[in-house]
Amino acid sequence: MEGVLRHTVNSYSRRVRLYEPIVDNSLEKVASDVYSNTGIHLLAPLKDSLQSFEISVQQSVDCLAKLLDDDDAMLDLLLTEQKAAADAGTQVDFQKHEQVELLLGVYARQLAVILQEIKYMLGRIQSKQEFVALAMAGYRNRLVRMNVHISIAGLSLAVGTTVAGFFGMNLISGLEDNAIAFYYVIASTTLCGGVVAMTSLNYISGSSMRKRAEQRLEEIETLGSALSDMCALEYTLKYTIQEKKRLRKEEFRDVLRNARRSSRITDAEVDLLFDVFDRVKNGEIASDDLPFLDFIRVGTSNDVKGLNEK
Repeated sequence: MEGVLRHTVNSYSRRVRLYEPIVDNSLEKVASDVYSNTGIHLLAPLKDSLQSFEISVQQSVDCLAKLLDDDDAMLDLLLTEQKAAADAGTQVDFQKHEQVELLLGVYARQLAVILQEIKYMLGRIQSKQEFVALAMAGYRNRLVRMNVHISIAGLSLAVGTTVAGFFGMNLISGLEDNAIAFYYVIASTTLCGGVVAMTSLNYISGSSMRKRAEQRLEEIETLGSALSDMCALEYTLKYTIQEKKRLRKEEFRDVLRNARRSSRITDAEVDLLFDVFDRVKNGEIASDDLPFLDFIRVGTSNDVKGLNEK
């Protein structure tokens, strides 16, 4: 049995050593020419082969794991002791399964190390494929951006060619004898083309979308910061209910700021929380605005005063 395990582990170890230079060479080819398909096509069969190898090693690991969980099966592997016990008409000492368990555990750990090395190589291939996908996506985006700019340039020039087409219809417009009309037409068409180009570039740059995204990010940060200390918010509402106070926004800010001693609170957070709990929208937070927090009344006003004194 030990010979079979040793042969299996050594065979798997040699195969891992064979895979390593192949993986390194394939990844190096992809890294040297990321925008072409020179080495990308090598990754698919290499990954398939490694996955097949991984399945074989995983099956061996699972087999040893099942044996390690079955003490009787480990005793059955002691063939010499089993034959001697059968000849003597006795049973093999149950404690002897520990010898087999120790042996199987050693080879199971070695197979687990081999399996981790295979997964590491598969992870390298997966990372390289993701890198290539990102690089190609960036390259496609550059092509799309260039195509958009060319289209904008064509649209801007189309303004001038449209005007030139109007004047080229051989119809009398009354501007034929005007000495400066030519310059006015050139200037106006150039200006119109420039306006069209700037408007288009401003639209595709997404400045308005970027501003909305930044505003939403600020709202997310504000809400996250406002909810970072729920104990302080609970204390503020408890103070409002038990003291029967009618807190305006400035008073609400002061109480909340005193309760939150670990970090500062911004005006945006105060505005957000105040608008949430000012259910009547009268500019005040009173106990009538908080009927859903009646359970907070279990405390006493002395508790709140004690907290204020602290």
